[in-house]
Amino acid sequence: MRHSPTNLCSVKKSLHSIFLLFLVISCSKVDDTNQTNFEAVKQLHPTTINVSGTELLVPSGLDVLESGLLIIERQQYTNKFKFFEFDQYHLMGAFGTSGGGPDEYSESIPQPVSTTITDKVQLYDWVKKRIQVYDISVNDHDGEVVQTKINEYVLPPELMLSNYSAFINDSTVVSSGGLSGGYISFTNVTTDQTDYFNPLDYDLSEYGHRQKSYLFESYFAVNNENELIAVASKFMPELHIVTFEGDIVAKTNLPTDVDLTKLTDIENMTVNFYGVATSDQYIYASYIGKTMSEMDAVLESTDFQDVDLIQLYKFDWDGNFIESFILTGGLYRYLSIDEANKRLYSINSISPTYEVVYFEME
Repeated sequence: MRHSPTNLCSVKKSLHSIFLLFLVISCSKVDDTNQTNFEAVKQLHPTTINVSGTELLVPSGLDVLESGLLIIERQQYTNKFKFFEFDQYHLMGAFGTSGGGPDEYSESIPQPVSTTITDKVQLYDWVKKRIQVYDISVNDHDGEVVQTKINEYVLPPELMLSNYSAFINDSTVVSSGGLSGGYISFTNVTTDQTDYFNPLDYDLSEYGHRQKSYLFESYFAVNNENELIAVASKFMPELHIVTFEGDIVAKTNLPTDVDLTKLTDIENMTVNFYGVATSDQYIYASYIGKTMSEMDAVLESTDFQDVDLIQLYKFDWDGNFIESFILTGGLYRYLSIDEANKRLYSINSISPTYEVVYFEME
């Protein structure tokens, strides 16, 4: 059947209208993403906790558990891991000895990876490349803290530089930092087989191991119930939510340009995310948005109480940005969420005494 010129013209106009409508809708979606306002307005001020029953020398990490607050003491020879109740922060118990024995520790115990399993702590000895998982409980009769080791794994040699590691289930350990193959690695604890999560599409052949490990430096936090991992990149402006198999569920891009040539001049590479913690509902990621040289200039010229370099971004587990805050009065990398009391705990790494603090989230 032959169509009349009038009918052909009508069809072309209809197709043209549909194309324009599709183009407008597509552009609107891109604009909505780009117009996300990450700027923080609300300030959160730290409250310093005063512990009793002991003193804190150089706290280097902390973890909120169901029954109390665990604080890691880097330079302690004995009682490296101290456990405090939440009301008055009274010492309930301590354990951990420095040394080379099977259950002894080096002086380098990084901040525990934030997970939603709140009755266990994962202690990663960076020197020994050993992860130990403890069940921590408090005896109802005498209030004594009881720690029971329930799992242990030593990372394979290819992960010898990883900064953070944690079990996500009985068979898999996830690591980040110091990796040249991806943001995070997935290691089978039975076979030592390691796979990497690398969503970047760049030709990195001209860069060495050190530069690649800078590019992939990141922090991660784990939602165990939903089997999701939040991966916050330090130098790339993006946060990924991935499954325990490494599949991307959501991605958030920050409005920041990247200059890969700065990988050979890392002091002038913009620092994006600085740490990440998780609850059942939300992801809390700290953000800088300055180069390390710019950060040093601020820290050298400003009293620590007046430093406000850290913004805290809050996302849900679908990757939606919820809100942001300014964390005042210091520099905070170590984050742990007390979901029951709506508090964010951290350590002020530029205060003279490495103050342990919390921020009221409501």
